[in-house]
Amino acid sequence: MALAQDPSIDVFVELMGGAGDPAKRAVESALAAGKAVVTANKALLARHGQKLAALAERRQVALNFEASVCAGISHR
Repeated sequence: MALAQDPSIDVFVELMGGAGDPAKRAVESALAAGKAVVTANKALLARHGQKLAALAERRQVALNFEASVCAGISHR
């Protein structure tokens, strides 16, 4: 939580996993603090993605989650 709220950090990268806390609380805290967030956490996005996206939009920061969907892309 301290990193999510640290004013010297511009981008918060969440790698904890899981749909609940501490990942959810940390991402919400970072977005609320006006930080861009990068996550590959499929569970978090599946359960709370709309709420997190709305928070990011209100705070005018990026919620980047491309890494969570790239694992499902296969190349032939």
